[in-house]
Amino acid sequence: MTIAGLLSAGQSQPLNWHIPDGVENGLTQAEITKSVTHRAFYTGWPKAVSAMNVTKRIFDADKEEAR
Repeated sequence: MTIAGLLSAGQSQPLNWHIPDGVENGLTQAEITKSVTHRAFYTGWPKAVSAMNVTKRIFDADKEEAR
């Protein structure tokens, strides 16, 4: 819910903390990505693209750490 609210408000910077926190609480990458994609139609593409860039950066960094 927090991720969706931040995305809707165009607050992409706090997502850097809230997305990993959501993952720690059981959200999957697919669930977060679908949520951002779905909200793009309601909040506008600029906000969704910003949120998707943050999401991608976080999950790409996690994959690098796993190597």
